[in-house]
Amino acid sequence: MNNSLSPFGWKFSIGTWFSVRVYVSVLFPLAIFYFLWLFGPAMGGMLSGLLFVSVLLHEFGHIFGARITGGFGDEILIWPLGGLAQLSPANNTRGKLIATAAGPAVNLAICLLLAPFVYHSPYLSNAFMPLVAPISRETFEAANMLDNVVLLGFHMNFALLMLNLLPACPLDGGQMLRTTLMASMGNSRGMDWSVKVGFAVALLVLLVAIINNHVLVMSLAFLFFFTAYLDMQRMKMGEYFEDSFMGYDFSQGYTSLERTEEATPQRQPGLIARWRNKRATEKRRRLEIEARENELKVDAILAKLHDKGMESLTEAEKRQLKRASSRYKDKDQSPG
Repeated sequence: MNNSLSPFGWKFSIGTWFSVRVYVSVLFPLAIFYFLWLFGPAMGGMLSGLLFVSVLLHEFGHIFGARITGGFGDEILIWPLGGLAQLSPANNTRGKLIATAAGPAVNLAICLLLAPFVYHSPYLSNAFMPLVAPISRETFEAANMLDNVVLLGFHMNFALLMLNLLPACPLDGGQMLRTTLMASMGNSRGMDWSVKVGFAVALLVLLVAIINNHVLVMSLAFLFFFTAYLDMQRMKMGEYFEDSFMGYDFSQGYTSLERTEEATPQRQPGLIARWRNKRATEKRRRLEIEARENELKVDAILAKLHDKGMESLTEAEKRQLKRASSRYKDKDQSPG
């Protein structure tokens, strides 16, 4: 169990799949209780299961999107309002956009796969209304299991698709907007505009939640406000996320960059500041360990290359050698 000060970091492991560590937040049962409270054990249980599977597939989309662009991803956290993947995509705009868009693309693919079966449903129009369930509890209990799975599965993935297209962090739409703005306007201005858009979206979502009396949507609005506020504070400290793409992994906190400013002697750091410092120290230590491990792997690959030639290397070894060569080249070209 993670001992992070933030409850967002409390989690338990459910295994490692495709070299990806998968964790579930201890807060995820809140989503289950929410569905059970609204729809009863049968329909609520199915919605909870569909949410879990849909979010998990969405996050694996991010992982594989990062991998096909030359990056990597090794951890997923499932929590009440969705999922969070720990990614390091290729260090270019195209790679970051592909890695981010791959998540919603999975939800779109599932919708397209289920669309022919949902097309003839009398509740087709309801399936495209993300804020309300497409069928009532009574209709669910009267229908057969397969029809329920198909209709609710389509609705769940359509809702996730629409949600993640909102241009507010930490959603995928917000990440893609931020990546694009920072690439075209520079880190500072791009970050500034993405934060402004985030606050605007949070306000609009809050209004929608109030009008529709929707608790879950209101929770999302507060998440957008909280995220935009933290981003604004980081901007004031000169941190522009260049090294923390997809940095909204709550299991790692909101700190992906090392501290560069000196502590202010006039006031002691508060709870959030201590939490950030702790997470930054842990990440720095983890990156140092990973760097040493990568150096050992590269040394072993070079020895194999020297003894047996290029033909003896696997595709994975060639990719790792290429990445290492690119890193060393970047270091040689960097000023100072």
